[in-house]
Amino acid sequence: MTDLKDRISSGQMIAGTFVKTPAIEMVEVLSMSGLDVLCLDAEHAPFDRARLDACLAVARGREMPCLVRVPDAQPATLLQVLDSGADGVVVPHVDSAKKAEAIARACRFGHGGRGFAGSTRSANYATQSMADVLEGGSAVTVIAQIEDPEGVTEATGIAGTDGIDGIFLGPADLSVAYG
Repeated sequence: MTDLKDRISSGQMIAGTFVKTPAIEMVEVLSMSGLDVLCLDAEHAPFDRARLDACLAVARGREMPCLVRVPDAQPATLLQVLDSGADGVVVPHVDSAKKAEAIARACRFGHGGRGFAGSTRSANYATQSMADVLEGGSAVTVIAQIEDPEGVTEATGIAGTDGIDGIFLGPADLSVAYG
């Protein structure tokens, strides 16, 4: 399976869908649909941590790349979904390059960034060396969601932030924000 981040970086067309139903059966069926990626919507859908974890386990078992739209940009939130095995995150309401930089740092291992735990699903439950886990951490996909007028103004800086792999425009929130 080609790495999602590599496919995005190379400019390949990626087709995916948001998953709003926190059911492992939904993830399983969608993993057989021919889509390239799923995005579990933990911002607007009723995913609790246990259901999110179960859905990520199914996606990983089916080798279906899976992002999580997190409810916020808090480092603890990002850490939890990445440790649970998400291939990356979609982070809502990114409105500045400074915020994008903090998000990218929180998603990467290292000083001031993501904490390391070798016993998580993302580390294959302590069956990988630290070096391999750290290398795998660099494959995390980070997408900044622009949903506010300030984000539109700062879009070039957000998109150009090291560690941000793409931007996603939130048309509904932007429409509401612009009146």
